[in-house]
Amino acid sequence: MNQYFVYLTRLLLIALFTSFPSLLAGQPPAKVADWTVLVFMNGDNNLEKDALINFEQMARIGSTERVHIIVQFDRIAKYAHTSPVDWSQTLRFRVAKDTQPQPNQAVADMGELNMGDEKVLADFVKWGIDKYPAQKYFLIIWDHGQGYRLFLNSLLERVGLALAEVVDRCGEEQSSKCWHDHVACPAGQV
Repeated sequence: MNQYFVYLTRLLLIALFTSFPSLLAGQPPAKVADWTVLVFMNGDNNLEKDALINFEQMARIGSTERVHIIVQFDRIAKYAHTSPVDWSQTLRFRVAKDTQPQPNQAVADMGELNMGDEKVLADFVKWGIDKYPAQKYFLIIWDHGQGYRLFLNSLLERVGLALAEVVDRCGEEQSSKCWHDHVACPAGQV
């Protein structure tokens, strides 16, 4: 009987400690989805209108229990306008069906971030993995680039370093479940 009590106590403590961060945040523990798609969307340039269009396309379908669509979206509010709020900071969204790219529908307001900084990318990926657990991950880097001409040089090096940092921070087990892609101009070089 005493051994049974010790075993049960250990199980309860393990359950409590693994769900404790979620309990502190006032949220139930996140269910593990099949996929989490992380979209690092840099619309802080003349592609802002296209970024808004792509966000709305994602929102036509939205996240499900099996697939999380997570977007870190930075814009400039110069080349396109949104209403009721014409925002220009960096926002994070879990894109549900019919989500609008508005601050009141964001899950986090990050202020203004430099989306060209690899540490910002690494932080987003780490946050997305922690907050939206899944069996597999897909990272899309959406920005204004020069396709593979420049991507293979400086950006690949910076993104590679950022992804290496994610591997270090998340562990080898998590990184083996990640896929990534880069969407940049000219189109068709993905």
